[in-house]
Amino acid sequence: MDNFEKRIEIADRYYKEGRYNDAIGLLEVLNKLRLSSKQECQVLERLARAHGDFSEAQYSILYAKKLVVLEKKLSGDNSRNYADALKWLAWSQMSDNLNKAKQNVSKAISIMKKLKLEETESYGTMNLILGRVKYSEDSLTEAIKQFQKAKQILIKFQGCRNYCSAITHIGCCYLKLKNNEEAGKCFDEALDLTLKRVGNKHPDYGSALLQVAQHCVTNKKYDDAFRMLDETLNIYRASFGEHHANTIRVANLITKTQEEKKPNFVKESDLLASLRANLEKEGKLEDGTMEYLEEVCKGVRKETKVAFSKIKPAEVLKILQKDAKPAEVFEAAEDRNPGEQNELLIALMKEPFLSQMTPEDRFNMDSKMSRNHTAAGDLKTARIYAQFARNEIKALEGNKSERYAWAMKELALCHVALAECDEAVKVISESLEIIPEDHPKHFELLITLGSAEHKRNNFESALQIFLKVKSQANERFYPFVLACLDDCHRHLGQWDQAYEVRKEHIEIVKGKHGEDSTEYAESLEAMGYIYSDLKQYELGYVAFQKAYDLFKRKGGQNLTKIEADMITIHEKAILIHRENIEVNHMFRFCNQCERVAEGVGICNGCCRVWYCNPECQLKHWPTHKPLCTVCFACEKTLDRDAIFLRCSRCKSIKYCGQECQKADWPEHKYTCVAIAK
Repeated sequence: MDNFEKRIEIADRYYKEGRYNDAIGLLEVLNKLRLSSKQECQVLERLARAHGDFSEAQYSILYAKKLVVLEKKLSGDNSRNYADALKWLAWSQMSDNLNKAKQNVSKAISIMKKLKLEETESYGTMNLILGRVKYSEDSLTEAIKQFQKAKQILIKFQGCRNYCSAITHIGCCYLKLKNNEEAGKCFDEALDLTLKRVGNKHPDYGSALLQVAQHCVTNKKYDDAFRMLDETLNIYRASFGEHHANTIRVANLITKTQEEKKPNFVKESDLLASLRANLEKEGKLEDGTMEYLEEVCKGVRKETKVAFSKIKPAEVLKILQKDAKPAEVFEAAEDRNPGEQNELLIALMKEPFLSQMTPEDRFNMDSKMSRNHTAAGDLKTARIYAQFARNEIKALEGNKSERYAWAMKELALCHVALAECDEAVKVISESLEIIPEDHPKHFELLITLGSAEHKRNNFESALQIFLKVKSQANERFYPFVLACLDDCHRHLGQWDQAYEVRKEHIEIVKGKHGEDSTEYAESLEAMGYIYSDLKQYELGYVAFQKAYDLFKRKGGQNLTKIEADMITIHEKAILIHRENIEVNHMFRFCNQCERVAEGVGICNGCCRVWYCNPECQLKHWPTHKPLCTVCFACEKTLDRDAIFLRCSRCKSIKYCGQECQKADWPEHKYTCVAIAK
């Protein structure tokens, strides 16, 4: 299998797993290569499909049009390949130009009929697309007939996604026709089939679940709807990302559904006043009654706080404007996402809240706004609010207080993130003058200073700072400090120290987060790069493979890069003349004692492994001998470019000729079968 076929196979696997963005990334790389016309068609078809499933219709149409032109040129306008290309173009045009989609799919169906290919999966898919056109035109009866026809063809291919899609679209038609019972049956059937086909993490399952959830909303089954919508949102976040149109659509649907089932929030003060008025009116207000009611109201408030947190910020502000207490706005902002928190906190800068704001309130607001904008990636706005917070606390307590120092630290972090390193060093240095070295959190300021020095490529200075921090950092920050040290050592060419620090980091992360964590995978990936720079490509590949498997289980989206690194390191591992690969330093890894040092000797046989002394080489020889370029019988070093004579059964043992193979057989025959197994 050549390199193109391997990468197409990887892209197909990504697509099948629902990792459309990863598939697109790999296919875009292939599309830039010089390909044959047939290979180009393969890439264009997959790009059109992947962009379509990733809800990027404009790109899907672009690649589908290129595919149609190329297939017409290669196969003619009456071929199956041309009909398939028209099918993908019609599918891409569904949301853009319904008339053209209808023309193209009708033409594709006509070609397939002429070729007598009416029992194929492709023909069934074409009928499904035509049914979707009818559905969009609100010709629901005709659409159902078309979907039923597609279903009858695709029933032979129940493992395919379009069979489930046909059932789902029949359900959508019934839903528009107000036949909720039949619609529910279709959605449930499609959900069960999709679950069996792709599992419960695939975006196809999320789409099927979304249809069932929307049906539950229609029937006022809100609890079931919320459960399914939350699950769909998590699937879409993992598959498409937080800011993708599909994810936002589900999030908006959850908000809309919450509004339909919005609870009535009663403020504690209003509830008490109402109860008191009723008791006085009825003459039942006695000593101790109000104290009892206050306790009851506290319980009511605790129960309703969860419901209150689900109300949209605009509705919350309407409730709170009556008393205009900033403290209540701060309380309402708790346990919300950064965007909703900001929406509530911005209201504090307007009446009726503004006139009630104290300098302490303004400091708290600016600090929270800075952190929220940092979390959202809006670093320039975060810096502005951090400056406001610094000015507020300076006016309150002066420029020598502890809180002023921490406000300066938050501002310095914004400067570091914006690569304004000189300003960051200036700001954090002022904080270090305020906070004494024996302060339990003094090291946090040093970490910020080290990050600024690292950002401006002053690695020697950053290294000295992080070495100082290492002895002070607590359990939370210690892994971060180790990662920074590793990076500084590598930039300074100190590969022996980088390797030792990364080993410690792996052990720390493994103990803290476990071997199934994303943090452990990230540390393994970093070790893979160190192994690669030390020419230990086999060890690097193993580290990358473990990291890749963990990222994949955790639903990671950036797998394309690590997979590309695995391909690169594998290509280096199979090179015969490894000593010719340039790495710009003389540090090497001893394959026996696992020590990294300069001046480590290379195996003169295969030139693929290194040893720090002859003793290590002798100890490692039993392990290395089957992999080295030596004859297993006479131990004569062979030319690395030579074709060895191998044992035909176990394929592992090498000989320089038949005489050596025969001479070694009495001893080798006892291990040959075991090795082969």
